[in-house]
Amino acid sequence: SDRIGQRLQKALAQERENTPPNKALISRLQRQIILLAGASISTIDSFCQSIIKNNFADIDLDPRFRVANENELILLQQEILDEIFENRYAQGDALLEEFGEKYGTDRGDDQLYNIVLKLHDQSRNQPFPEHWLRQLVEAYSPVDEKKAPKNHLHDYTLWWQMIYSGLQQHMAKAMAAREKFYLLVEQVDEPKTRAKYDERLDRIDSILNGINEALDKDWQDIYDAFRVLDYKETKFINMPGGKLDIDPDLREAIKNANDGVKIAVEQMRKDFVLDPEDIMLEDLAKLYHDAEAIVELVLEFNQAYKAAKKERNIIDYGDMEHYALQLLMAEGSTPDHIQPSAAALQLRRKYREIMVDEYQDTNQVQDTIVSLIAGENQGNLFIVGDVKQSIYRWRNSDWRLLNAIGKEFDNKDIGQTTLDTNYRSEANIINFNNIFFEEAAATEFGEFKDTFPGIGDIHRGSNSIQQVPDS
Repeated sequence: SDRIGQRLQKALAQERENTPPNKALISRLQRQIILLAGASISTIDSFCQSIIKNNFADIDLDPRFRVANENELILLQQEILDEIFENRYAQGDALLEEFGEKYGTDRGDDQLYNIVLKLHDQSRNQPFPEHWLRQLVEAYSPVDEKKAPKNHLHDYTLWWQMIYSGLQQHMAKAMAAREKFYLLVEQVDEPKTRAKYDERLDRIDSILNGINEALDKDWQDIYDAFRVLDYKETKFINMPGGKLDIDPDLREAIKNANDGVKIAVEQMRKDFVLDPEDIMLEDLAKLYHDAEAIVELVLEFNQAYKAAKKERNIIDYGDMEHYALQLLMAEGSTPDHIQPSAAALQLRRKYREIMVDEYQDTNQVQDTIVSLIAGENQGNLFIVGDVKQSIYRWRNSDWRLLNAIGKEFDNKDIGQTTLDTNYRSEANIINFNNIFFEEAAATEFGEFKDTFPGIGDIHRGSNSIQQVPDS
């Protein structure tokens, strides 16, 4: 943060010295230099730490705390997990034993430990960790919030969304491969050879159209749409064998495109559509008890870990964020209704403008902190982020937060500027980047394509990343 402040101060000073005689402009630059001295420039961790130090009286934390190093925390976590599991096994915990048989290994409980720690880390990235964990269990519950039974897969809202989204992503791959197949077949001139490939294209269209139509219906319709792959009369037709009047390279390319369609459809079935609805409902009911068991373990670990850190007067970076959030949220705030505390309102009055860089590296807790100090309309908030860089998954960040802000561009007074010119990379690096994210935007990361046109279509037109000429 000091480095950033020094660079800004140097740049402003140079601009002031190089500016032609202009009293108004020079005065403005001088004022910016003065204001810079009072600006709060820091990492999110340093910012949270400053909030804590200024409000010690309002939280249960010894002022002499220290931030523990990673190795120290790993050893402490292992020690606590060992104790929890030993105690539960000694008490004959049937749920843990059953869970261990399903998800453990012959070598011990390391796999179970990893599950607990992963859920612990993910929960700590949420403003209300326990609420988030309880919601995970509810996603498997065989009854809804009104205690009415869930008789269909679409009643399991979270699971249905995941399944449907996965099917749509694979379907996008299949349709892209189908289009490639079609364009290649268009290049076949010999009538008899063309007829053979047209027959296979018709079968591909029949299968894909059947799946597409079923996606808007019930699960049984989706299941039946994939069952056509089991019968000779309706499954994919193998590529024609023997001698054909066609260029060998084109023939191979058509075969590869056909394989792309088949692989995408078969992967859909393997990942999502193996069983009819009644069996899948039975499996979800069984998973409900597993989810209950693991979440109870995580909650027990969370409490024990918190107590152990308190005893040693240490915190981690997640604690730092949560203490800051605790100070900025009004008492009585809930997941559905978060209100600013007096400390948050004081910071709102202090900061006329707020800038956050690398927003794709933000988690839910940090996002909530920023929202609390920015105000209700957040008109004073300026953020910089690049969804593509979220592949690094910095400290369990969530790129969807940046995506959610993007969806508000048409609302309120929110504007967007896309930085689509690359000044540093060679042409081959830029081309690879464009091709890679074109594929990503069409499949797994398709959700951000419509939100950020400059990201989803960086390979086309004025939105393309262009290499700056050497001259």
